[in-house]
Amino acid sequence: MNSGQTFERVYSSLKAQVVEGRYAPGERLEPAALGEELFASVTPVRDALHRLVGEGLVVSPRADGFHMPMLTGPALRDLYSWNCAVILLALAERSRWRTVEARSEADCSTASALFATIAAISGNDEHRSAVLRLNERLEAVRRAEAVAVEDDAEVPHLAASLVREDRPALRAGIARYHRRRLKLTPDILTVLHKRLHLGGA
Repeated sequence: MNSGQTFERVYSSLKAQVVEGRYAPGERLEPAALGEELFASVTPVRDALHRLVGEGLVVSPRADGFHMPMLTGPALRDLYSWNCAVILLALAERSRWRTVEARSEADCSTASALFATIAAISGNDEHRSAVLRLNERLEAVRRAEAVAVEDDAEVPHLAASLVREDRPALRAGIARYHRRRLKLTPDILTVLHKRLHLGGA
C-alpha cells in the first residue's frame, strides 16, 4: 500500500471514530498510540489529524498536540445557532429547488439527512459544504439528542413540509427545532458525557 493509500485509510478510520464520538471532549489524541491501533506510522496519523483540525473536528491548541474540542454549553449553543442559520440561508435559495417527486425520494429519515437534503436542493455548494461539516461535528450530539429530546415526529413533520415545499412551515419548524435544543443543551450534554463515560452504551 503506497503512502497516499495509507493516509486515506488512516484518515477515513480516524475521522469515523471522531465523528461517532469515540473520544471524550478534551481528550488528547496521541499519534503514536493511534498509529499502533491503525497499523500505521506516525506520519500519516499526524497528517490525518492535521486535516481533521482543518475540518473543525480536532483542535491543536498552541501546538500542544491534538485534542478533541471541549464541548461546553456555550460551544454547543454556538453550533446549534450556526446550524440553524445555515439551514435557513439554504431555504432562502430559490433558483434550483428540485421537483416534489425528487424531494419526496430524498433521504430525510434523520435530522442530518434532512438538513443535507435542504442544502443540496438549494443549489449552493457553500451551503452543502457547511452543512456536511456541521453534520459531522454534531453526529455524536444528535445521538444524545435522541435521549434528551423526546419527539419522534419532529423530523418527519419537517420532511413533510419540505416535500410540500411549504417554506413558511419549514422555516418555523426549523427555528422551533433549534430553540428546543438550545433550551435543552445542559440535558443533551449530560447524556452525551454519560454515553462517552460508558463507552457509547
